[in-house]
Amino acid sequence: MSSKEPAPKRRSGGRSSRMAARSTGDSGKKVVSSGLVGGRYAPLLPSEVETIIGCALDVLAQIGVGSPTPEVAAEAIKQGASVDDDGRLRLPHKLVEYMISIAAKDFTLYGRDRSHDLQVNTSRVHLGTTGLIVKMVDPITGVHRESTLTDLYDYGRMVDALEHIHYFSRSITANDVTDLYAYDMSVTHACLSSTSKHIYSGFVDAAHVKDGLELLDMVAGGQGAYAKAPFMTAIVCSIVSPLRFGKENVDVAIAAARAGIPLAMVMAGQAGATAPASLSNTLIMSLAEALAGLVLINLFVPGHPVLVGSWPFVSDLRTGAFSGGGGEQALLTSASAQITNALGLPSSQVAGMTDSKIPDFQAGAEKAMTVELAALAGGNMINSSAGICSSLMTASFEGVVLDNDMFGNILRTIRGIDVVDPGKSIEIIQRAVFGEGHFLGDPNTLALMETEYLYPKLFDRTTSDDWEAQGKQDIRESAREVTQSILDSHYPSHLDEALDAELRNRFPIQLPPVSELRKRSFKG
Repeated sequence: MSSKEPAPKRRSGGRSSRMAARSTGDSGKKVVSSGLVGGRYAPLLPSEVETIIGCALDVLAQIGVGSPTPEVAAEAIKQGASVDDDGRLRLPHKLVEYMISIAAKDFTLYGRDRSHDLQVNTSRVHLGTTGLIVKMVDPITGVHRESTLTDLYDYGRMVDALEHIHYFSRSITANDVTDLYAYDMSVTHACLSSTSKHIYSGFVDAAHVKDGLELLDMVAGGQGAYAKAPFMTAIVCSIVSPLRFGKENVDVAIAAARAGIPLAMVMAGQAGATAPASLSNTLIMSLAEALAGLVLINLFVPGHPVLVGSWPFVSDLRTGAFSGGGGEQALLTSASAQITNALGLPSSQVAGMTDSKIPDFQAGAEKAMTVELAALAGGNMINSSAGICSSLMTASFEGVVLDNDMFGNILRTIRGIDVVDPGKSIEIIQRAVFGEGHFLGDPNTLALMETEYLYPKLFDRTTSDDWEAQGKQDIRESAREVTQSILDSHYPSHLDEALDAELRNRFPIQLPPVSELRKRSFKG
């Protein structure tokens, strides 16, 4: 160091000032939230998007959709469709384009706690769960076993407590409820009991929709109350790939729409198996199926809130098995978001799937890659498979905790960079250059530390020395501690005892009362 060069000043006032600022910071202004604006990433060129849309319209006009129900065929023919000699419903360009034009473009999916309301349009990003997973990693033994209705309730409690998961799509299959009517009522009840966030549930049979609406009205406060702020979306798969109507789900979709229940229409062709092997052709068929679902609802209830669910999946062509992770899945999901956004249609995507059997490096890489690209592409309702592993077969409570931390970081990238006070940049830099020689205690740093930066709760940022001194804890061990804390203590009262008793008296609810569930211990 030159003798003429001044000695660096001691870094004073940094950490203590920052800690003080954190304790008195503006807690009302969040670093990330639901509804951030996506769309910065575009895997397809605009001309490629137009080509795929045009080809999808040609598919519907020239190939059509097989096995239309008589009710659907009759209504579609009235509005310009035709049925060919093979019994396929052909949808001309003009009809599909008209249905796109009248489709709902901007609506709200409500939370029972209105702070969880979700504005849905082609620019806003929300992260939730997805599933109907059939196995559960037992939180005490670690054994993979069949999932139950109680697991579904516990999963909802986890989602309720985790800030970066914005809605709860029934993630777990209640294998212990065998009666289909009891299943529909019990699953919806369990979801509503566990969280005040918006939920996705559904119906096995269209005959259950009427009573399902009655249950929703009772929870909302009386007849007609649910319709004022719908807090449940019905998830329906009305098209069976390749390009065939599924009668039971078609009937459910029409009944739910007529009842005023928002719909998430899911079409899940699998590239190389039930969809073409090339990624571009898979996108074409997937979009055609998704548009057929949109047409279906708008034939009967024009302008009804529908999430267009083009969910193209991937096969490992060496075996034909479903593969939820990988670059191909990330591309298909993000491209699907880009295409539906170009049509101006609110949509849902699926991401965060992994083929790993545990929350390990493979799971983290596959989940982060697919969720990140889907969100950056502007996916609207991203059914991010929080806590789900083993190719959509198994769910893990510790996994959902880990994924929540990952989602927070992904949301921070969606928010992007705010150009803050560029006119003051010289002044801010000058203060450090001619003052302390650093920005740690600068007023600008203290003002921004809680609104510019997200601090993960589990991801470890300590030094290696501190980590060793603290017992070399693996992140999964940290996640287990958080999981146990939530499962042992977080029993939200989203249905008060009187209402819960009324629901149990009216419907065959199979979930044990919360007073009984509280007696459990999750300590190994």
